[in-house]
Amino acid sequence: MNEQTAAKAHGIAIQNRETGTVSGVTEVLSFDEDGILLDTVMGTLAIDGEDLRITRLDLGRGEVDLAGKVNGLVYADRTARRGLFRKK
Repeated sequence: MNEQTAAKAHGIAIQNRETGTVSGVTEVLSFDEDGILLDTVMGTLAIDGEDLRITRLDLGRGEVDLAGKVNGLVYADRTARRGLFRKK
C-alpha cells in the first residue's frame, strides 16, 4: 500500500474505552472534553465521552490519537453537525 492510499484508509481502534486512534481523518471540526467531531474519508464522525483530549494529531497521515472515556461513536451527515454534542 502506498502512502497516498494509506492516508485514505479509515479505521478506528479503541482500547478499554480510554485511548484510541482514528485514521482517515481529513479535518478536526471541533473538540472539547465532552466530544470530538472529525471529518473523515467516510463521513463526519462524532466521538462522545468524558474528559476527552486529542493526544496526537497528524493530518499529513490522517491520524488522530485520543484519550479519555469514550461513550459513543456516531457517523452523521454534515448538516447535523451542530446538534451532535448538545448539552443535556
